[in-house]
Amino acid sequence: MREKLARWIYEKKWIQLISFLVFCALAVRLFLNITYLFRSAGAGDSSEIYNRNRIIGIKEEAALDMVYVSGSEGFVYWEPPRAWAEYGFKSYNYATNSIPAEAILGNIREIRKTQEPQLFVVGLRSFQYWSEGVAEAEIRYITDSMDYSWNRWRMVHEYLANRTVTEENHVLSLYFDIAKYHTNTEVLKAPERWKLSDNRGTAQYNGWLLYPFHEILGEPEGFMTEERAELAKGSRDTLVALLEYCQEEDLDVLFVISPYWITKEHQMLYNTMKDLITSYGFDYLNANEHYEEIGIDFATDFCDKDHVDVYGAEKYTRFLGRYIQEKYALVDKRNETGNDEWDEMYEAFRQKESAEKDKIEEEIVAENLAYTDGLSLENIDNPYEWCAKAVNENYTVLVAAQGEAFSPNAQIDAILDLWEIPRNSTANVIRVYSGKTNLFMADDTLEENCQGTFRGHTDRVEAYEINSGEKCGIIIGGVEHCLKQNGLNIVVYDNNYREVLDSVVITQGEDGELSLLRR
Repeated sequence: MREKLARWIYEKKWIQLISFLVFCALAVRLFLNITYLFRSAGAGDSSEIYNRNRIIGIKEEAALDMVYVSGSEGFVYWEPPRAWAEYGFKSYNYATNSIPAEAILGNIREIRKTQEPQLFVVGLRSFQYWSEGVAEAEIRYITDSMDYSWNRWRMVHEYLANRTVTEENHVLSLYFDIAKYHTNTEVLKAPERWKLSDNRGTAQYNGWLLYPFHEILGEPEGFMTEERAELAKGSRDTLVALLEYCQEEDLDVLFVISPYWITKEHQMLYNTMKDLITSYGFDYLNANEHYEEIGIDFATDFCDKDHVDVYGAEKYTRFLGRYIQEKYALVDKRNETGNDEWDEMYEAFRQKESAEKDKIEEEIVAENLAYTDGLSLENIDNPYEWCAKAVNENYTVLVAAQGEAFSPNAQIDAILDLWEIPRNSTANVIRVYSGKTNLFMADDTLEENCQGTFRGHTDRVEAYEINSGEKCGIIIGGVEHCLKQNGLNIVVYDNNYREVLDSVVITQGEDGELSLLRR
C-alpha cells in the first residue's frame, strides 16, 4: 500500500512538473507574440514595418548567393531583382535605417543562422558616422526587428559597451523592448501588425526599397585624396572585431562604399578603413572613385545627398553586379528550374521601377523648364506678368516692403493677392513663399532679421535673411540682393539649381501706375 502511495505521489509530481513546463512554454510564447505585436511605431507606419520585413524575411528565403549587409546606403542602392535578371545570382538586402557599426557583425551572425551565402557585401558608411553617445533609434531599427535570441542580446551589449550610457538611456528596454512599447495600443487596430505577431514575413523585392524622390545635386569636388584620417576608437575597434570574425570564419566579404555626395574628410576616413581591411586580406571597393565608369549623374541619379533614386540604383547595381560576377564568379542560375518566384519578382520590380522613372523624368522636365522660364524673368518689364510668372513651386519668392502703402487699383490688388498681402497695409510687410505655399509672413518690420534655409537642399544648405521697412534687406548666402527701394522688393530664387533668378522692386507712380525696376 505504501509503495502504491509513494508511486502515485511520484507520478503526480512528474505530472506537475510537466504541467509547469508546458505552462512556462506557453507563457514565453505569449510573451513573444505580444512583444512582436507591439514593437516599433504606431499602426499603419509602413516604413517601420518594411524595415522589420527586411530582417525577418531572410528566414523565409531558400539558399542565397549574396547578402548585402548595411544601412540605407545599401537597401536603396542594391536591387536584388535586377541582379537576378541580369547576372543570375540570388541576393538579399539585410539592412535597416541608420545602422550602428556594431550591428554589422551582429547581423552577419544572425544571417548565418539560416543562410551561408557565398559572399557578404558590407556597407562601410556606419563606421564613418560614429557617435560616442547612445542613439536609441539607430540600434532599435535593427533590434526591434530581430527575434529574441542570444545574438540579439549580444548585439545590444556590444553596442552599449562602446557608448557612453547615461541615466536618460532606457537600457532595460533595449534588451526587452516591450518595456517601451507596452502602451502602444494603436497597433491593435492594424491588421498588418497582427500578421507580424510571430515575427515572420517576407521582404518585397528581397529588401530593396524605392525612395520616391528626386533632387538635383552638384557633383562633389575635391574629395579625391591619398591622405588618411584617424578613425574614432570605437569605430576602429568595431571594424577590427568584424574583420577578425570574418577571417576566423573564413568568409568571403566585399567591403563597399556606395556613391553619394562625399567630402574630402569622408574620403580620408575611408582611406584609413581601406588600409585596415586590405591588411586582413579582404576586398575593398569605393564606388565614389568610379563615377565615370558607373555613369553617375548627380543631376538625375539622386533623391538626396546620401541616397540614389531609381536611376542611380540601376547604375550602381550594374556596376557592382559586374564586379561581383568577375571577381567572385557567382553561378548564373537563370537557366535552372524552380526559379519562377525570382522571375515574377523581377517583373513586378520592373513595372514599379518603370513607373517611378516616368515620374522622375516628368519632375526633371518640370525643373529644367522652370529654370529656363526663370532665366527669362529678367526680360519681363510688366509688373503683373513678372509676378504671375514668379509663382512656381520650383522657386522661393522673398518679398520685403519699404515705404508707404500702395494706392489700391486692380493691378496692384492682383499682385498683392498672390502673396496674401493686405490691401490696406502694404508698407513693411515680409513674405516668403514657395509656389503658393506660405513659408513665413509678417506685416511689419522685425526687431531681428527673419532667418531661414531654402527647401530641398541636402548637398549645400543655403541660408537667407529678410526684413522690411528701415531694415529692408534680402540676404542670400551672405550676399545682399535687395534693391532697398520704396515699394515691394522681390527676389526669386530657383530651389533646384540654387540660383537667384531675378531681383526687382515694384513701385507705384503718382498716377497710380506700377513700374518694375532693376539695378
